[in-house]
Amino acid sequence: MNRLKKILIDAFFLTALICSVPANIYAAWLYSANGTYIDVSENELQSYLSDGWYEYPVVTLYAEDGRSEIFPEDMKEAQLTVGWYESNEVTLYAPDGKSGIFPISKRNEQLSAGWYPYPVETVYATDGRSAVIPKEQVAQWLNVGWYSEYSEMYDKYGRMVHVHWTFMNNPEQYGYFEEKPQQKMPVLLSKEDKVNRVFPEGNYFKTKDEAASHMTEVTVPIWAIKKDGTKYSTTRKLTVNTSLAEDVVQIFTEIYNDPSQFPVNSLFGFSWRNTTGGSVSQHSYGTCIDINPNENYYVTPEGTPITGTHWSPGIDPYSIAEDSIVVKTFAKYGWAWGGNAWSDRNNKDYMHFTYLGG
Repeated sequence: MNRLKKILIDAFFLTALICSVPANIYAAWLYSANGTYIDVSENELQSYLSDGWYEYPVVTLYAEDGRSEIFPEDMKEAQLTVGWYESNEVTLYAPDGKSGIFPISKRNEQLSAGWYPYPVETVYATDGRSAVIPKEQVAQWLNVGWYSEYSEMYDKYGRMVHVHWTFMNNPEQYGYFEEKPQQKMPVLLSKEDKVNRVFPEGNYFKTKDEAASHMTEVTVPIWAIKKDGTKYSTTRKLTVNTSLAEDVVQIFTEIYNDPSQFPVNSLFGFSWRNTTGGSVSQHSYGTCIDINPNENYYVTPEGTPITGTHWSPGIDPYSIAEDSIVVKTFAKYGWAWGGNAWSDRNNKDYMHFTYLGG
């Protein structure tokens, strides 16, 4: 009897507790079109629904005609396949690698004007054709004889260069190679053999015109210095004896490729002129090169500058140190340096490199 009484009392209090709970604790989750969500009480539900909330996750999609519409989130993928978009802007791509963001309503107009809905790249054939293809397919096309606008190849001096596709039909004709060519070691000649090399007719040049007919202009790679002190890659033209042209390009290429990046401010090669003593200068034969004359002066044993203003290796980056890559490379090819080629009784010519040693 006592047990039954206890059960009835517990049931009474439980019923009273349930009846005393407010009806609005029964909540529901609602979702907005911008991706936010909240939980609301049951008696607020209709009010929120009328304000644009949803009882399920939704997403706003956009059409090319400017319309927008709200769809259940689980329908998004299906709607994207039938012409709806996640944004009212679209990214399109050009063959030159550029991309642009356009209103979705302008998409078809931009596609007609040459834009693409995916990243693309232009590839070229050696017969003059070109094709715009998806970027992800470029590697496949390059493997079957097409080329990017520039291809990495080697020149005859072993430098990696970017070669334009128009040269790809017969690259070796233009001095380009797919594999790095082996560099020839320079052949060091005796003074007599050097003279025979430079003067193929066996006689020193007698006139400026005669000398000029044995000269060649070469382009050499160099490092230069900007006003802010940073170095940049460029080239210089230099006129030298034709028999030495290939060596000169190789010398400057090796200097250029050295990690020290020795900078060149000015270069002088062939020049028909006399020395300060009145004899014919070896510059007249195209067998001498002056590098950075102002920073590598020509000076008397007493220290009086004749040409240039100073020589300050280790301080001025344009000055040539005796142990520099410049002196070592010229020596490797048989050229003497005016900074150490003559006795201390002679003038020092720190700018000067000479093939014949004078």
